[in-house]
Amino acid sequence: REGARDPELPQAPKLPSDRQQELHNVTRQPFAPWCEACVLGRSRQSPHDKAKEDEKEKSGAGKVKPMVVQIDFCYTFTKKDEKAAAEEEEKEKAEQDEGGGVNLGEPFPPPEKKVPDYLLQYGLHLVAADSEVGWLMALPLEAKGSASLKKTAEAVTRMTMRIGGGEKVIVQGDPEPSIKQILNAVSACRARLGLETVTQVTPRESHQSNGRVEKGISTLRRNSLTLKAFVESRLKMEISGHFAIHAWIMRHAAFLTNRYFVNSKGATAFELQNGQRYKGKLLTFGERAIYFHPAKHKGDVQWRHGIWVGVNEVNGAVCWWAPRVVSLCWFPSPVFPPS
Repeated sequence: REGARDPELPQAPKLPSDRQQELHNVTRQPFAPWCEACVLGRSRQSPHDKAKEDEKEKSGAGKVKPMVVQIDFCYTFTKKDEKAAAEEEEKEKAEQDEGGGVNLGEPFPPPEKKVPDYLLQYGLHLVAADSEVGWLMALPLEAKGSASLKKTAEAVTRMTMRIGGGEKVIVQGDPEPSIKQILNAVSACRARLGLETVTQVTPRESHQSNGRVEKGISTLRRNSLTLKAFVESRLKMEISGHFAIHAWIMRHAAFLTNRYFVNSKGATAFELQNGQRYKGKLLTFGERAIYFHPAKHKGDVQWRHGIWVGVNEVNGAVCWWAPRVVSLCWFPSPVFPPS
């Protein structure tokens, strides 16, 4: 044994009890090395060093500064979407080269403005992160610009009022035109409410200036990939960006992160904001269940099947999704909650 050198093997994770696995499947917090979904979605190549972050937090202690809310767009498109886009372009070129084969004896039909299938994807989110409690918001959007301006301005304004109250708030973003439009809309909305707001635009190509939201996007992406990997393992199929449930994954990842992820301050963002732990009842994301749906007529059934996709942070209502093709969108579960 003098010349032998034992190799260092990675620690083999041990599975906890069935109850602990069930609780972890709901929140996905904290990171569990025995959870295959956590390993697939959130593992890093090297351990994350928190020492530098703790030093940065301590260096700013004792200084009273206004709360800063950073916003940025997040794209979570899948490889299948890019492949579909390339195939659609090749198909259009082939049809143009062939001439289409239209009967000249009949009137020429007007061209139909049809949106390509690869554009109907649910991978665009507006992510916001604050500097006080580490709150993260992921708002799914159909498109950038004026089409979603009212929705984004209302969501960011609610977030600033929830965390900052009536205090002065700095809203910050990059110099992208659509981001500037949101900054001005939030400032105007808060001005009507009598709240002081300062808008800041970071220098171009300066990702460090918007580092808090960039880190938040990275965290939400990894957590959403964890949820996506778990649902795909239960469905035995791949969830692409064309599925409507894809838009709810990152939104629910932000909900779980705010309530179950303990940050460098030793508590979750929800606990720092409300002074107590979150006590709401949750189900596993994507789980099939029965929910109450009030009917107009008393003879109609008031309970329906749906897919549990999260909780509304504004009023605490449970969000259900009832797609038409149910066999491809949920996995069976023996849990059927009363509401």
